[in-house]
Amino acid sequence: MIYPMKENLAAIAEAAHVLSERFSLPFKKRNWSGQGGNMRGKSAGNSIDFREHREYQFGDDPRHINWQAYARSGDYIIKLYEEEVSPVVDILIDLSNSMILSADKLFLSQLLLGFAMKSCEKHGASYKVWGLQGDQTRMYSREECESGMLPFEGQSPNLSDSLEKVELRRGSLTLLISDLLYPQDPIEVFKSLQRGGNRLLIYAPGDLEEFAPDWNGDIDFIDVEQGGLKPAFIDEECLQDYHRAYEQHFQLWREMSRKNAAGMECFLSNTSLSRQFEGQPLANASVELCV
Repeated sequence: MIYPMKENLAAIAEAAHVLSERFSLPFKKRNWSGQGGNMRGKSAGNSIDFREHREYQFGDDPRHINWQAYARSGDYIIKLYEEEVSPVVDILIDLSNSMILSADKLFLSQLLLGFAMKSCEKHGASYKVWGLQGDQTRMYSREECESGMLPFEGQSPNLSDSLEKVELRRGSLTLLISDLLYPQDPIEVFKSLQRGGNRLLIYAPGDLEEFAPDWNGDIDFIDVEQGGLKPAFIDEECLQDYHRAYEQHFQLWREMSRKNAAGMECFLSNTSLSRQFEGQPLANASVELCV
């Protein structure tokens, strides 16, 4: 099993804390339903933020009757206030070997997870972390995540199969942290992830060795998923074919995300995550600025 190096854990925790002070998961983009908290809900509630007036209906709280309006019109009018609830977040993290192609990619993967957890804690969200490993799924505690006890090993999971085993909560924000390097059709993944009225968000960590490799000549490739060496000769034409296939793969994921009203952002391990958040993720409401 491969775990994050212990000396990186403090750096990951500090970086996640700094990020969560400026950015958050996109909690304000939707109305939530759930237990009491500090986010706007779907229904009327007892916050101090006024929502609207309407006629009194059986079952309404009589304490919200506007007696001044009654004195003027003789009609029972109530004031509705915003409901305040706690968001529900299900975090799914890919634990396959491709997620640790390099030390930088492993750091980025852990940082995205740490940021998501810190953001949930800061905004009072209820969250669960699920690890996807081969055809296995398992829930991990906050302590296991923060102490580096997530084992990265094995083949990329068949997401559509492994996701069926994850108990996604109704109405949750479902965050998938994965490099998306799977041969299967993304449509099957979206079918598995989008259930119970939840909103899907994908954070895809990547590395320059994948995004813009400088291969040339005879190269022994290591299969990080199944092990073993695969020798190959790489010329300019072969390299261009790889770049096209890589871009087409992620373009397909982006198109499926748009069709399914899901958010998707790709991040590179050699660039500041804070700087990357400031670009398209913020513009696309895949992250939000903290107020």
